[in-house]
Amino acid sequence: MATLRQRLYQPLDNPSSQIRLIEILSQSPDEKLSSTDEGIADALSTFHRLFDALGTSYKTISGHRVPDLDGPEWAADVIEMKKVLITPHNASHFNQKDHTFIPSSLETFAQCPFWTRVWIQQEITLAPNVYYVCPTKAISHGKLYFTVDSIYAMLTERRYVREASLLEPIVHNLANALDRVYGRLLIRFLAHMPSQHSKVLARLKVLIDTFSGELEATRPVDYVYGLLRLSGLDMVPDYSRAAPDVWLELATKYLEIFQSERPELNGMCPAREFLEPHGILHFIQLCGAGLRRDQNLPTWAPVLTPLRRRQHRFPICKGSSKVYMGLLELQSRPDPRVVDNSLWVTAVKVQTVSTCDKEPLNIDAFDVFASTVATQFESFLATHGPTYVSGQPLLTVLSSTLFNQEDTESSLEMLYHILLMHNLITPRLSEQLIRDGLKRLPYEAVEHHFVEWTAKRGFFNGQKFICTEDGYIGLAGADVQEGDIICVIAHLNQPAILRPEGDQNLFVGCCFTLGLMKGRLLTWSSKGGQRL
Repeated sequence: MATLRQRLYQPLDNPSSQIRLIEILSQSPDEKLSSTDEGIADALSTFHRLFDALGTSYKTISGHRVPDLDGPEWAADVIEMKKVLITPHNASHFNQKDHTFIPSSLETFAQCPFWTRVWIQQEITLAPNVYYVCPTKAISHGKLYFTVDSIYAMLTERRYVREASLLEPIVHNLANALDRVYGRLLIRFLAHMPSQHSKVLARLKVLIDTFSGELEATRPVDYVYGLLRLSGLDMVPDYSRAAPDVWLELATKYLEIFQSERPELNGMCPAREFLEPHGILHFIQLCGAGLRRDQNLPTWAPVLTPLRRRQHRFPICKGSSKVYMGLLELQSRPDPRVVDNSLWVTAVKVQTVSTCDKEPLNIDAFDVFASTVATQFESFLATHGPTYVSGQPLLTVLSSTLFNQEDTESSLEMLYHILLMHNLITPRLSEQLIRDGLKRLPYEAVEHHFVEWTAKRGFFNGQKFICTEDGYIGLAGADVQEGDIICVIAHLNQPAILRPEGDQNLFVGCCFTLGLMKGRLLTWSSKGGQRL
């Protein structure tokens, strides 16, 4: 499919002019959603059909006509429809036959490149009216947002996944694809809500997306400048500046939001509360420069260009708790701040890395990965014995670490299936797996966990197993080395690995280590905080 772009137009008083405008949009590959109908027209037809199904339910329940979800009141109309339907993602609103039309065309629609472009995000958010057009079909932004919201919520609901006629991997892949589209549409929805609170949330959602690596820009500085109208940061575009300088200013201005925020009359701090689930310092985990990603930046600063194939952002553990919340030492301390290009944080030293793998995991060749895991787990059994320092079975902890999940229930089963697929179940591993509680469930019983992990397994390319002086085991980035410090930083949801260098600390990366917070804490004194 050719490079795809989406353009904006407003309804015209003259219908013939409107038709002519659509024809113009459809004839230029630079000014439309798609240069062909392939997949896109089917997707738009599906969205219309599903919206009509939701509209029928709305009309039956409320007795009112279905809003057009267009014009200046579209966001308010979306809220009204949601209130009436209560659960618009309920599969009962749709005809079962509709489900068979969902996957292929909608996934094609979601994979259109324009969804990731920074300038497109700004255009579709600021325009008063937006329509998505291909040669034979069109849909308004309001209808698309409401329908995508409903479908995405339905696809991620466990009850629907169990009952759907579609295979679970298909449902999961489609949900992931639509998640990217939904994120773009949500920003426009928040920005067009009447309340000032929603507009603040739209700004913050833009900043989250900026750091997430989901957006693309031709010029590196446009990861910042291309979204300034949406982020609202006090920055003046200067295209003569080097990209690292602009990224550093972005991080500085971003942190100033929380330093200057004052409670509203109801006592709430919208920015802080919206970012709390992510952690104010989430950008360090997602796109921190680290030791080798950009020599022109401090190791903590964000790198906003697409990652090279061998680089991966450290994954955020699904359902993981904020490790810093349980430490009194990190409460009621100054917010993170930037002074002279140094990031000052409040941190507590937890452990020191005593050993780490020589070579990182390689998931490109899955058979090599499985063989490496089997060898590594055999080695850990030999050096640590069958029981982890927390008292849990060692293989359970290792498999949970590998699959990046705190829920250990299905970890052994997933490990067993991976090793079994590659004939790597040794007598010792088999015996220990059974002792640790392996039930040898059918593959279908753990499939949804395995599908989730498969979707993000690329994150683990370049990760190394590490071990601390107290026997805790985890995964960390390829740059980790013996003697590095594992610490907990206020407002960063996962433990960080730092390397002291003179009067400051280099940010090496984040790590995932089960049971770490149950061990001893080492005092790391500094009234002014730690300097990165």
